[in-house]
Amino acid sequence: QRTLSVGMLLSSIFCLLTPVVAKFNFDALLLLRVVQGLAQAVVFPAYQTLLGKWAPRKNIELMTTVAYSGCSIGIILTFTVGSTLGVHGFGRSSGFDYDGDNWPSIFYVFG
Repeated sequence: QRTLSVGMLLSSIFCLLTPVVAKFNFDALLLLRVVQGLAQAVVFPAYQTLLGKWAPRKNIELMTTVAYSGCSIGIILTFTVGSTLGVHGFGRSSGFDYDGDNWPSIFYVFG
């Protein structure tokens, strides 16, 4: 449980730092993303361990299926909301005047 929490927390912090680091140094950005990937690497094994310990034996298959289906649903929602944020960013209500400066809002929302 602690491993999952720490992995998710670190990944979130690194996601929030991505736009800030990207403004300063590309190499630092690459390093940040690698470290974020390492933090996320513990999530699925920890998640599977939690399911094995906490899920009732008769429902473990269903709970695992539902839990991992949430990953796919999350990806679909992330792409949908992320593309809207990429175009409009924060504070834009309408129009398609894409200027390329809205991408940080994606990291701030999902971080």
